[in-house]
Amino acid sequence: MSVHQAARSVYRRIRTGQSAVDLSGELATRRRAYRDAVLLATVHRFYGHEPTLLDAARWKPDLHDLAEGLRDLLKDALAATILLRTAEAVARTGVTDGLAASRPILKYGAGLLNAAARASDGDGHPARPGCYVHDLWQAVSGRSAQPPVEVLSTARDYGRVVFDASGDAIRELFTGGFDPRESPLAMWATRSMEGWRRAAGYHRAPASWSQVPVFHDLLSLGPLATRLADRPGQPPGDVEVAADLLWYADLGDALAVYRGRASADVQVDLWGPVVWPAGRPTDDDDPLRQVLESVPLAVAGAAQLVSIGGRVPERCGTWAELVDGLLATEALAEGRTGPFLLPDPFPGLDGTVLPGTALRVEFAHDSTALARWANDMGNCIASPHYAVGAQRGRRVLAALVDADGRPVVNLELRRGFPAGPWALNALAARFNADPEPALVEAVRRWVAALRTPTHPEAAPAAPAFNVRDNRIDPHGGRGTTDPPARDAEPIRTAPPRQLARRLLDDTAARLGDLVTENLATPASRGSLAVVTTLGTALHRATDHDLTKLVRAAIARPGGFDELWTATDVRPLTTAVAALPAELRDRYPALSRLTGDDELPRSLRLLVRTPKIAPGRTLEAVNARLRAALGRLARSGDPALATAVATESTTPALCALVTATSLWADTVDSVRILPPRRVRVPGFPASTLDDPDGPWQRAWPAVRDLGAPVDEFWDRIAVTGLVVPAAWLAGADWTVLWRRATARARHHRP
Repeated sequence: MSVHQAARSVYRRIRTGQSAVDLSGELATRRRAYRDAVLLATVHRFYGHEPTLLDAARWKPDLHDLAEGLRDLLKDALAATILLRTAEAVARTGVTDGLAASRPILKYGAGLLNAAARASDGDGHPARPGCYVHDLWQAVSGRSAQPPVEVLSTARDYGRVVFDASGDAIRELFTGGFDPRESPLAMWATRSMEGWRRAAGYHRAPASWSQVPVFHDLLSLGPLATRLADRPGQPPGDVEVAADLLWYADLGDALAVYRGRASADVQVDLWGPVVWPAGRPTDDDDPLRQVLESVPLAVAGAAQLVSIGGRVPERCGTWAELVDGLLATEALAEGRTGPFLLPDPFPGLDGTVLPGTALRVEFAHDSTALARWANDMGNCIASPHYAVGAQRGRRVLAALVDADGRPVVNLELRRGFPAGPWALNALAARFNADPEPALVEAVRRWVAALRTPTHPEAAPAAPAFNVRDNRIDPHGGRGTTDPPARDAEPIRTAPPRQLARRLLDDTAARLGDLVTENLATPASRGSLAVVTTLGTALHRATDHDLTKLVRAAIARPGGFDELWTATDVRPLTTAVAALPAELRDRYPALSRLTGDDELPRSLRLLVRTPKIAPGRTLEAVNARLRAALGRLARSGDPALATAVATESTTPALCALVTATSLWADTVDSVRILPPRRVRVPGFPASTLDDPDGPWQRAWPAVRDLGAPVDEFWDRIAVTGLVVPAAWLAGADWTVLWRRATARARHHRP
């Protein structure tokens, strides 16, 4: 706890040393003006005279111009990194010691810009951070009297501007189709970083940098990690070049300190590294993990985990190990699922301001919100007692949050039986303290003003079956208020028991014969044999036990391919699809046999018949085994990674890659397709939008793996297509794809 608090204190000092006014807009404008001036000068040199508007429109930059811009960008990125690291050192140790510790990088940075490049471009801050680096070196080396430490307050904003410009340039290099061979662009890409590393060293291990360099294919450059492994004993600085883009990650790491982080999150990618100084945006913090602001809050958070099912591990040497052990409890993980039922009128009030206060009303939609509130508030609102009631709509749980989104009080609303008005059942501040009286009164007035819709405005209830006259009663079974018109035709239907019997009589024999035929096929017999080797009573096994069985199965040579093929068998789904269309139209509920929903009584009777039950059981077991494969894929299991790299075929690879792209918490992944693109790299060619192609044919399997395939296009438009780096086994995506398609051809009869 003390270490954590000390680190937070240092980060606060670092942030406090920066300008209270965001200068990034001003600095970005100055940078654009500088680049525009350089561009105009280049066009003027090209024509030898003042260009006309048409001349400027016809002019196109060549590779020499592009290389010149990249040289400037690299110098600016290194200068911004130097400013950031120097400002950090001064905040940590004071002006004298901080500048002394930064002497090597300041000396290196002083030579980045010549006198002409440092020429003032007017009042205010210069367009390029190297100007301030030079000024600092002049003071540190004794050439000027007083160190201009005030310029260090601009470090964060210079870093932001240059970081954004660097990211844009890198994406253009990877997607622009440039050929650098025998051009100044190749000279920039292969520029040695030895001088920079001698001054700055490494904040990120170069032997682990597996990002493919810019123009790696055209310049025959492997990743820096690979080149270092091929040259044991050689200093990394002698091997690293600008095209490795490790300098871009350095800039992100230096910026991360100003966001309270030791380093940035980085994802290597075929289209250039993705660097998040503030942390990976798709990885939300676990709301159950305590924020270590104080000892009482941390202890209360741990007690909260125990109260909702967490088990204290037998041995834990640190607080982090204790929390990890509590979070790993299976009962705790299973209890964190399920949306809450939020009745009217509360959905329309979510996010509104509580009248008479500056606080907003936020309602809990799932147990994740309760866990976050419990962690912040130090109360028991995440306990099953509250969560179960909210899932059933018996209680509504809310928080009043301030402008920063932090909860101030929690409240519980309950409804009078059976459908009376909502009433305030509990209201408590942090650690269950009493809120301010004025706030209590404001909440009470707000609750008193709540009105549930009366029946004239309410949606009509579903028609009820009227037993007296064997017809649907639109008045909910209470009888009609007005007699029907004389010429009205009564709507007739059969009672539920009679419907169930009719469904059973009409479909059981025919569907049973189809299931029996499907179970007799070689695919079904093979599937049953594979499933039997895993154990008995698999349909009653826990998810945890199934996952262990699947992990052991795929660890054997050929086990993954065998299991994937076996779990693809769906005898009941195939049988339902083979029923006559007239029968499926008459009983649309038959489609529910192939889903995960709980079956109504009529269908439960159907699937228990002797001929259908075996097919239903095999299908359910296969679906659960596929879901276990999905859990292994989502957790980054090494056994699955090895199996995918060595045994996957096209259907399995497409399904697993699609699933990992849809899950927001996939880590250590490599992007193989940028957002809003559909043509997937590799041979044979494939596209995501081909309804008959392998990617869309894999969608049912993606759903079996547990991924939200209905969100496919929305998710791909943001993240693109990604694959865990471990699945590539040191190769690139095109190699994995080619091998998978070759195995798929071998599998064809």
